[in-house]
Amino acid sequence: MKFKKYKILRLSIAVLVLAAFSAMCAGAAKLGFLAKWQLIPALLRTLAGSGIASAIILAGILLTALLAGRLYCALWCPVGIFTDL
Repeated sequence: MKFKKYKILRLSIAVLVLAAFSAMCAGAAKLGFLAKWQLIPALLRTLAGSGIASAIILAGILLTALLAGRLYCALWCPVGIFTDL
């Protein structure tokens, strides 16, 4: 029973994040900050030398993925959300 509540909460958050990413990609919402928290854009900004903020975001993403990989993939990564649904 405990895990069922957790799954419903996780899926609800994942659907909201997916809806936000969809709205951002469709141009319906100004949610560009969401893209900064994805792995590849953060890596590219860090390699391009965009500053310390990008490196901190990249380190945070990598640390979260290493410590709680399922959490990152199930809640924040659009590809992980699709595979989880």
